[in-house]
Amino acid sequence: MEEQEQQVTLTDYLRILRRGRWIIFLSLIVVMATTIYYTFTTQPVYEASALIMLKEEGGVKQEIFEVSNFMKRETMINNHVEILRSRTLAEEVIRHLQASVYADSLWILGNRKREERIQWKAWLEKTLKLRDFEEKAPNYDDLVKNFREGAISVVPKRDTDMVELKAQAYSPFEASLIANTWMEAYIMMDIRDSRAEVADIRQFLEDKQREMEQKLTSMELERASLATKYTDEAPEMRDKTAEIESVKKEIARLDPMVEGKSLMVLNPLFEKVKQDLVTARTEEAGFQNMLTQAEDQINRHKADIYHLDQLDHEFTSLEDAVDTDKKMHNFYLRKLEDARF
Repeated sequence: MEEQEQQVTLTDYLRILRRGRWIIFLSLIVVMATTIYYTFTTQPVYEASALIMLKEEGGVKQEIFEVSNFMKRETMINNHVEILRSRTLAEEVIRHLQASVYADSLWILGNRKREERIQWKAWLEKTLKLRDFEEKAPNYDDLVKNFREGAISVVPKRDTDMVELKAQAYSPFEASLIANTWMEAYIMMDIRDSRAEVADIRQFLEDKQREMEQKLTSMELERASLATKYTDEAPEMRDKTAEIESVKKEIARLDPMVEGKSLMVLNPLFEKVKQDLVTARTEEAGFQNMLTQAEDQINRHKADIYHLDQLDHEFTSLEDAVDTDKKMHNFYLRKLEDARF
């Protein structure tokens, strides 16, 4: 017998689909139910971000010691990124958040329960033991770990000296609070490091100045001893005098540094604060001028309103007089009609 080739038609495909219609329908229902479940029960996560401009390190040392900065830009940015992710800074942020007036309402501190948008979800998870529902006191190490691993991220901006800080939380307010607290803690740490640098450099300069002063005293004694043997024009006296003058110049150069005249740049916020102060005073003067102009306009409007009140009073008086005249006119007209009859 010859085998006859059978062609597959559209009817055959429809028959196959009709035969498995319940599998298709149930699969569709399961996918839709799962999607709806997670859409309506998953708590939304909000994100807040902040930008930090990184400045080149070692500016003070370069100014005082006149050395070059050999640190590459990428290395400098990576160092700051690691500092922003460090446990030390995370502990500082957690301490600031715990001291905040909003500490009792922050999820990141474990002081607020996760909201259940559908109550039966909590019942289902508790029944199936999908989540631990036991109330546990927040552990400090866990708070720091959760902050570093789940609440924050650091993203360096390409081809810039800026780093973006991102903080995530279950409310917009908490996300912004975490980002701001994180940034402020980093700035304060940078200020403390700058102050430590000030103390170290000042101590170094004071030791250097003390050493130069002792050297100057010793050289002056040597010159006094030579003066008993040689005249002022002798080569030995001229060489010793030149050395003494060189030491005096070095001491004179160190004096303003020790007094702090060259250390003002050590505070990273000093120039910014001065600029902000000048800007604030300029804006205050502008607002004061606008306030004066507004007060003048208000006084003029008050005078116009008073004038309008006077005109309104006069107009009311005139209306009353016209009404009285009309009544008198009608009265006399009636009298005239009566006299005619």
